Amino acid sequence: MLLRLSLFVSVVAVGLMAGCALSNAPATSVSTSQAVSLKGEWMVEYIAGRGVIDYSPARLQFTDDGKINGNASCNRFFGDYQLTQDRLTIQEPLGATRMLCIPALNDQEARLLAVLPGTHNVRIQHGILRLMNDAGEEVLRAAKVDNAKT
Repeated sequence: MLLRLSLFVSVVAVGLMAGCALSNAPATSVSTSQAVSLKGEWMVEYIAGRGVIDYSPARLQFTDDGKINGNASCNRFFGDYQLTQDRLTIQEPLGATRMLCIPALNDQEARLLAVLPGTHNVRIQHGILRLMNDAGEEVLRAAKVDNAKT
């Protein structure tokens, strides 16, 4: 009986230690030498201190050839980017179409187009992309879009 109790306590302790090790894992930095990349489509969830409008079409797409494009909330945008280690530089100016939308989407679009150009620190963890300024403040958060066909 004592042997069974000792074995049970050991198994529980190992499980708890493994869980703690996983939960304290640091965010993965993006590097061009790692399997993680920006390539693909990302749904924007947070821009400059505010969440996005529910069901907003705000999306980013990064290609292998250094191009970024997407939907800024109302209009399509496009431009160039460079990724070096965990630093993303989005070149100015970004091009964009000029359709008029409802004021809330126009405001959200203006915030997105204001924060994208420039250099950002990049973190990707659990399919969430975070762009931070040099002060460590999150300026954009986006979720990876899974385009796999089922």
